[in-house]
Amino acid sequence: MQTHLYTLQTLPEGFKCTRIFPMIQIVRQIKISHIGLLERLTSSGTDPYQEARDALAGSAPEGANAIIGVQLSTSTQHFNNGTFLYLFYIGTPVTIEELA
Repeated sequence: MQTHLYTLQTLPEGFKCTRIFPMIQIVRQIKISHIGLLERLTSSGTDPYQEARDALAGSAPEGANAIIGVQLSTSTQHFNNGTFLYLFYIGTPVTIEELA
């Protein structure tokens, strides 16, 4: 089942919420400084931002088909091995149904 992500707090007209689950959160680290040759060769070539959104959707409990109130917060940190962007996602998993 696909899980939809919504930044809104209330559902659009024509939908109703039938179940609410506890809030979920994920944190992802993305290197944003210069990437060396070895890192390029071993990288998966995927979009790390999409991977973070997919991880949030994947962390929804069974039965949830949407996450509402999705919020993103970011922070950067500088270390000896580079500069990293941290993505903090939170949201509330819900089960929604379209009204007939």
